[in-house]
Amino acid sequence: MMLMTDKPVCLTGGQGDLHGSLVTPGDNVLGEAILIWSGTGPTDRDGNGPSLHNNSIKMLAHGLGEQGFYVLRTDKRGIAQSKSALKDEAEITFETFVEDCCAWARHLKNELRPNKIYLIGHSEGALVVTLAAQKMKFDALVLLAGIGLKPAELLRRQLAGDQINLTADDLKKTLEIILSLEDGKKVENIEQDLMGQFRPSVQPYLISWFNYDPALELSKIEIPTLVIQGTQDLQVSGENADRLAAAKNDAELCWIPNMNHVLKCASKESRQNYGTYNKPLLPLADGLLPKISQFFQKEQT
Repeated sequence: MMLMTDKPVCLTGGQGDLHGSLVTPGDNVLGEAILIWSGTGPTDRDGNGPSLHNNSIKMLAHGLGEQGFYVLRTDKRGIAQSKSALKDEAEITFETFVEDCCAWARHLKNELRPNKIYLIGHSEGALVVTLAAQKMKFDALVLLAGIGLKPAELLRRQLAGDQINLTADDLKKTLEIILSLEDGKKVENIEQDLMGQFRPSVQPYLISWFNYDPALELSKIEIPTLVIQGTQDLQVSGENADRLAAAKNDAELCWIPNMNHVLKCASKESRQNYGTYNKPLLPLADGLLPKISQFFQKEQT
């Protein structure tokens, strides 16, 4: 009996090496591969970052590996073990991640020769895999807590919510910055308390991201698509999932009861919900893994 393994992999490139982990299934090998792209910010291959440790993407990869899939998850360029692959933050754009996603997919095809390759994108990563699916042939797509609104509009909605604490002055300045970036204009003078989100070196990335309408981009692809949304997601509202599903007539929309943005069961109460972002032993929400596995297995025929 062969056991499932989870081993590091490296993608060598001229601008630096990218790193990830490949889950290889045990005896129940389907001969099919999944590439998972994680969400916003400095999120690593496991779904963790400087201020969160929940292992959600690692759990997702292992769960799908137990179902017989090869599963690749990666550290994005500039993040974790792939940090050295980014020399200057100002050089990165949203398209950089799309190109990296395609490069990892080619690596999977060359190394494993799978019968089919599927994509999963979480949060901001949903748009990355959508754009990758416009550039290469994939067999199915899962958008997990994906952003469906235009990114600048999503940020404005989040700022209007009660989970982000800004002074009235900082809120006004933030909205002005977003509007400028949405128009493709950099903002040179950023106050210190807003540097984390809008420092000049990250603005080229934000400008490139703001250019996209995720729903419009999804409407351009033809492969089977599953849109999954949790009912307790406080970061990306259900409106996003509705907009994505409406953009593609044959897309399937699935709601996971009680699931939040990091794919864990949670309540609507803010402190408890965000508390799960740092509970690495808390399992994934019930129903998530079976739904994804069933969707991909349906595409085998």
